[in-house]
Parts: sequence; C-alpha cells; structure tokens
Amino acid sequence: MADMAASTAITEQIGTENSYQLLTRLIAMAIAAVEAEGGTALTFGGDSLLASFGAPVAIEDASLRACRAALAFQAAIAGESAALQAQFGVVPQFRIGISGGMVVVGHIGPQTGMDLNIMGQPVNAASRLQELARPGQILLSDAIFEQVAGEVDTTDLGPQSLKGIAGRAHVFALHKTLDAPDRFAGRIRRGLVDMVGRRDQLRALHRAINTSAPGWHMTLIEGPPGIGKSRLLHDLRFSLQDERQVFQGQCRSGTQSPYQPLRDIFSGPQSG
Repeated sequence: MADMAASTAITEQIGTENSYQLLTRLIAMAIAAVEAEGGTALTFGGDSLLASFGAPVAIEDASLRACRAALAFQAAIAGESAALQAQFGVVPQFRIGISGGMVVVGHIGPQTGMDLNIMGQPVNAASRLQELARPGQILLSDAIFEQVAGEVDTTDLGPQSLKGIAGRAHVFALHKTLDAPDRFAGRIRRGLVDMVGRRDQLRALHRAINTSAPGWHMTLIEGPPGIGKSRLLHDLRFSLQDERQVFQGQCRSGTQSPYQPLRDIFSGPQSG
C-alpha cells in the first residue's frame, strides 16, 4: 500500500489539474515498479495505490519482490525530484506499508467487468503501516520480515500500535536489499539447522561426481518448491570445499539476465 504524503496540501498549492497530472505520472511510475517485479496493481484511491505480489498470479520470492518494487518506486521518485520540482513546484513523497498473509482476490460487485480487488487482514495491516510510516519511509510487517530477513537491510522499530488491529504489531523499516547472488544466502545469514533425511541424496551426488568420466557431466536435481534443493546443493558445496574447486552460477528471480549463471561461473570460484 502506497500513499502520497501531504496530498491535500499539495493539491491546494499547485491546483487540482496540476495535482491530477502529478499523480498520473507518479502512479505510472509505481505501476512500472510493481510490474517489473511481477506484481499486480489492483486498486487506486485518489493518491494511493494497492498492489499485490503472489496473487492473483503466484510468483517466487513474492515478499522480496514487493520490497524491491517499493525501493525501486522510492528511487524513481528521488531520481525525478528535480524534474518534478521544475514542472510542479513540489517534490512529493510516498509512505509505503508492506504486509503479507492469506487474502481473497476477486471481482467485487455485480458486474463481471469490474476490476480485481483484494481483501483480508494483510490489506488492513498494510494500510495501517503506511499510515504509520514517515514520508519516504517503507514499513514491513513481522510476517514480511520473516520472509526476507537476511536479504534486506532493516531497522527494528519494535512493537507498534496499528489502528483497528488487536495487540501491538512488530514493525521494521526497510532501507535496501542486500547483495545476495545466491538466493539461498539470505537463509544462511538467518542461520541454518541440521539437514534431516537427505543423507542418501547427498551420497548419490558424491557418487555422481566421483565416478563421472573426464569432461562435462550433468546431474539433475528436481522437486517441488521448498523441499530443500538449494540446501542440498549448499551442503554438497561445503563438503567439497577441501577437495574440489566449485563454481556456482544462478539466475536471479525478477531479472532479465539469461546469461547470469555463466557470468557467475566465469567471475571466479565460490569455494576451494
């Protein structure tokens, strides 16, 4: 949820028509940032925008993508500040709140052609977070922070009271994403527990490596999301670090770099 700070004062200062042109330009920038990360812009309310990541279209790393989109939007506004000041006489700032959880997405109303909308407690929480945020600030709920911890730089603001939400919610201020070529790196930063039930698979990978003929050899690891493929490879690389030179290449979610794995591999060894 993104909302322009001091929108009423800005409208009084520059006039309704200029305010409309300004908001049109800013909302277009916000939509571009959202769609670049695979999100969906759902509803507009005067000077605010509600976007969703992971619904109605499921995407990988939805919480991290939402963070990247929010940061990209704020950066885009900062990059256009001189031009906006010259054209409209103001430099607008947005407050952004990001929350996550179970929601309902659908067409609300009797007309089948109505736009998609989203409902649920996370929407209410995101709205309250953006109200709590200072101009130019991005606030995360505890649920979002748990998904992106280790992959973003934040400040823990502690428990906060959010209007209409029972109890006090833990809130974090988002500053930037961290440089993590391996998407598993964030989990490593958060700390790993011992892997259970994958000893046979790890042994099979070792056999494939030790018995392969000279030259190129490929082994396919497949399975549903979250089953532990990245963790298995992490443990394999760690077990080989004293006996093999290991290179790693990986695509980045949300980017258009098909040759990124090759760039990673040729940039240098990851271990050994």
